[in-house]
Amino acid sequence: PSASTYHGMFAHVHNTGLAYYSHAGAWIPLANLTGATFSGNVTASAGITIADDNNLKFGDGTTYIQGSGANDRLKFIANNTEHMRVHSAGYVTKPNHPMFAVHTVPVGFTTSQVVNWQTEETDRGNNFDMTNNRFVAPVAGFYNFSLFCFTDRTTSTGDVYWDVRRNGATFWRHYVGKDGSGNVHVQIQGGTQIQLAANDYVDVYFTSSIVNSMPSSGVHNRFSGYLIG
Repeated sequence: PSASTYHGMFAHVHNTGLAYYSHAGAWIPLANLTGATFSGNVTASAGITIADDNNLKFGDGTTYIQGSGANDRLKFIANNTEHMRVHSAGYVTKPNHPMFAVHTVPVGFTTSQVVNWQTEETDRGNNFDMTNNRFVAPVAGFYNFSLFCFTDRTTSTGDVYWDVRRNGATFWRHYVGKDGSGNVHVQIQGGTQIQLAANDYVDVYFTSSIVNSMPSSGVHNRFSGYLIG
C-alpha cells in the first residue's frame, strides 16, 4: 500500500522476508541478520563485532578489511589485492609500497652524463625506468633517496659533481674539488628527502672537467629510494 497514506505503519512482507515501516512517503526496511540494505549511516553505541576470518566489505566487494589468523590480525584489501597488513606483534607491512635500488659496476665517464645504472636490484611497483635511468614517482608524496659512490681522481685538477635531480633540476649535489695530488679515491654517500608530484622523475647526473674521472675500481655505485608517505 501507499507509504504516504499509511504513514507510521508497520508491514511484514513475505516475498522479501523483511519488516518495513512507512515514513516520508517511503517504506524503510528494518535491519535483520540476512541482508537489509541501509541508505544512511549506521551508528553503534557499543562495539561492532565481526567473527574472526570474516570481512568488512565496501562497494562491489573487491575492497574490504579482513580479519585473519593469530599471526596476521588485519589485512586491508583493495581490488582484491592486499595493500597493508597489521601483524599481531604490531608490525605493519605494505607489500606494494614503492621502493627501488640500482647499481653500476665501474664505468669510466668521458663526458657529463646521466649515470647509467646497469643493474636493477629491486623495483617494487616497477617505477624505475632502466632505459632512461630514472625513478618516476607513481604518486604524490615525500620520498627518501640515498646515493653511494666512489670517484677516482686521476689528475690533480678539475671538479667532479654528482647531482641528484628532480625533473632535470639539481636538488642535491655531491662535490669533489681539486686537491693538487691526483690519483685520489673519494667516497661519496648520503641521503635526502624531497616532495614529488605524481610522474615527477629523479635521476643522477655526473659532471666533471676531468676527462678520466670515474668510479673507483672494484666498487659498486648504488642509488636507492622509497616512498615515505
